[in-house]
Amino acid sequence: MIEQRYRLPRLDLGALRADEFEEAFVELYGIHHLRPSYTAWLFFSARLPAKVTPQSRGYAGTFALFGHAECWGSPGHCHGPDGLRRFDTRPSHPMTPAFKRVPVTQALKRHLHAGKSTLDIQIYAYTREAWPDRGDKSLVCCSGVQLVTL
Repeated sequence: MIEQRYRLPRLDLGALRADEFEEAFVELYGIHHLRPSYTAWLFFSARLPAKVTPQSRGYAGTFALFGHAECWGSPGHCHGPDGLRRFDTRPSHPMTPAFKRVPVTQALKRHLHAGKSTLDIQIYAYTREAWPDRGDKSLVCCSGVQLVTL
């Protein structure tokens, strides 16, 4: 089993109050999925215990990614097009970077009720799949993360 932990840059919540929003999400975008399928748990905590479970302190939410650990096609098969054509109605390429929206409303409200004005987000990701060694061994690889409140 492969287990990895990631710490995201600390977010300043400023004067955000729990009564100012109905819903909250952590959004991850540009997720690369030329890697094994995995499950990831989000935590609002500066420190994770040695044994992590969804019952661990600071648990905020979960997402899963259906990955593709290896490409069995010809060279370039698993790399999508560089851009879209203007009126192209075809479905996107299967290897187009993914987007995940994780609901974290209750966890963020608990965090704010505790009087905290900054947010540390950690991701614990795991897979039971084997992964051929090709250099990049990060399960979670994305181009950005944002906190959204509505």
